[in-house]
Amino acid sequence: ALARDVLTDPRLAVPADVVDEVARLVLLTAAHDPAPHDAAGAVLSDADLEVLGRSPEAYARYVAAVRQDYAHVSDADWARGRGAVLDALLDAERLYRTAPGRTRWEAAARRNLAAERAALSA
Repeated sequence: ALARDVLTDPRLAVPADVVDEVARLVLLTAAHDPAPHDAAGAVLSDADLEVLGRSPEAYARYVAAVRQDYAHVSDADWARGRGAVLDALLDAERLYRTAPGRTRWEAAARRNLAAERAALSA
């Protein structure tokens, strides 16, 4: 909604079809499940999940930042909620929708996710 609100500002003169596409792509990042032939959606989904496939150290910094965003959540609730997110990601047939994304990040992302899941369960 924010993207649409900003882009429909008459001073920007952004065409309606562009506003619609940007809004669609922003909403797509909620589930990371673009349609099979949605190339733009696949690329954006992969870009949004790129952080999962970074080095273990960079991934740990990302997780720490996410935890900071949820500092108001108790450790027990965080572990439950984060565990559910990790389980859903690990259960997915594939995390990345493009061949380059899978080649570059899939294996590292799964290692990072599995390590974080194991740490939460310890």
